[in-house]
Amino acid sequence: MYISLRATFIRNITVALLNGTITLILLLIAPLGLATVITNTAMVSLASFLIASLIDGIILWLSYASVSKIPPGRANYHSLTRKKAEKSLNKRR
Repeated sequence: MYISLRATFIRNITVALLNGTITLILLLIAPLGLATVITNTAMVSLASFLIASLIDGIILWLSYASVSKIPPGRANYHSLTRKKAEKSLNKRR
């Protein structure tokens, strides 16, 4: 699965904004000061963005680790055998 850096950034911003919006709504219900609500909302949004970016980095690192273990000659083995099977089916018809 490949997602571009731009799509990853937009997804992380969206997650942060949604978490911040939910936090803002919940905190506006509570009897707190406006500065506390704004500060807490900003901190939740920033933390959500950083955690999502960190998880994307871990997934990227794990993806590179698993790709590097594939032997060079076996990378397209399944696609080649599928093409051979399709050719043999076409010959039988």
